Amino acid sequence: MSKHIGIFGGSFDPPHFGHLALMSAAREQLGLDQLRVIPTGHAWQKLRTLTPARHRLVMVELAIAGMAPWAVVDALETERKGPSYMIDTIDALRKETGDAKLTLILGEDQFANLRTWHRWEDLAMLVRFAVAGRPGSERSAGSPANDPRVHHVRLAMEPMDLSSTQLRKMAAAGETLNGLVPPTVAQYIALNHLYKEQKH
Repeated sequence: MSKHIGIFGGSFDPPHFGHLALMSAAREQLGLDQLRVIPTGHAWQKLRTLTPARHRLVMVELAIAGMAPWAVVDALETERKGPSYMIDTIDALRKETGDAKLTLILGEDQFANLRTWHRWEDLAMLVRFAVAGRPGSERSAGSPANDPRVHHVRLAMEPMDLSSTQLRKMAAAGETLNGLVPPTVAQYIALNHLYKEQKH
């Protein structure tokens, strides 16, 4: 029987308890054999510069330590040159995992923008999407959910009003991130003075 692998991509700048809640929901509801957590390399749709990949990879490692070995960090995108297109990531994973079933986990806001992704129609042929709601996200008539080519399931979970943007602003202002990110991640951010000089 082929494996069922979940793919969870993002900038993870920084990773927070909202990300972990989504991972846990995916594990419980999708019956995944493994979750690949893939920090973005070059985020071509973001205007700001991401925190260096080495820091984001360590923060994700720290955040998911309690989920190992089921959840693993994959540096695939940070090691690849050029824009981080999900279709390229899935093509690489397909070569590595053979006939494994691949489910791409994402938030409602990202799912709503699916048609802006590079080669999204090709991507939709290779993966199923598992979508989690976010505060303020609405399903419109033009949602990819209404496209028969886009196979998707909904993850039942309470939306968390928590974003990495909010956490970067808090860290820049010297506010504590306790209770919002794992303690090891908060400590890493403080020790490495992350987000202090960044514009948001």
